[in-house]
Amino acid sequence: MDTFMYDSLDEAVEAAGGYSTWVEASGTNEISVILSLLAIAVSVISMLLITMREDSKLNQAADRLADKYNGEG
Repeated sequence: MDTFMYDSLDEAVEAAGGYSTWVEASGTNEISVILSLLAIAVSVISMLLITMREDSKLNQAADRLADKYNGEG
């Protein structure tokens, strides 16, 4: 059963008045570059913070284990 009213997708888009994206509407690609750079910066900062937190946790655990086993000896 073919329920698509048009012969092609291009014909359907044309009948709907076309389409545009926010990049096409602004006429430039600056917004997408800014958003991409922002996303990269957030990702890098998040990775650094996670690494620093995990390093801190591992050092605390190592200190607790060292205290536990050095006290017995």
